[in-house]
Amino acid sequence: MQVKRKSKKESSSTTKMNRRLSHGLLFFLKGNIYILVMLFLIYLNKSNWRYDGADQVETFIFTFECFFVLLALLVIARPPQKKSNIQTRSISKNLVGFIMAFIITGLISLMMIPAGLPFPSTMVFFILATNLLVAFYSLAFHKTAIALFKTNTKKEKKKIADYVFMYIAILFSGLNHLVQSVLDRQPLIINKLIALLFILILSMQLITSGTIFTY
Repeated sequence: MQVKRKSKKESSSTTKMNRRLSHGLLFFLKGNIYILVMLFLIYLNKSNWRYDGADQVETFIFTFECFFVLLALLVIARPPQKKSNIQTRSISKNLVGFIMAFIITGLISLMMIPAGLPFPSTMVFFILATNLLVAFYSLAFHKTAIALFKTNTKKEKKKIADYVFMYIAILFSGLNHLVQSVLDRQPLIINKLIALLFILILSMQLITSGTIFTY
C-alpha cells in the first residue's frame, strides 16, 4: 500500500512538473513570436542599417531573450491555474482583420520616417513605443490594463471591425499583456520590480531599434 501511495505521489509530482515546464515553454515561444515579427520588419530594411547595425540587432535579441527566460522561470514557479477557452473564429475574418490592423499600424508608424527610420521598420519602433506607454499605465493600474486587453481580444466578434480592433490591441499592447499576465500571479514586490525592469528594457529596446539605422 505504501509503495502504491509513493508511486502515485511521484506520478502526481511528475505530472505537475511537466505541466509547469509546458507552461513555461509555451510562454517562451509566445515571447519569441513577438521577437521574430519585429526582427522580420527590421531585416526588411537591412540595406539601411548603419555600419554596426548587426551588433545592435544582436543586442536587441539578447536583451529580450534574457528577459523572457526570466519570465519563463516565473511561469514555471507559478503557472496559470485556469485553462483558456479556445474560441472558434472565422479564419477569413481573422486574416482580413490582421491585414487591416497591420496596414493601419504601418500607416501610423510613417510618422517615424522624419526621425531617420525606414518603413516598415518604423512599425517596430511604434509597437515598442505603444507597449511602453501601456506598461507605464500597467504599473499603476495593473488589473485594469489586463481587463482592458481581454475586453478587446476575448469578447465575441461578429464584424470584421471587431477583428481589426482585436489585432490592433495585440500589436499596440500584446507584448505588455504577455508580461503583465505573468506578473499578475507574482507577489506584489516581485510584480512591481519586474514591471519596472520591463519598462527599462522597453526603453532600451526603443533606443536600440532606432540606433540600428541612425545615430
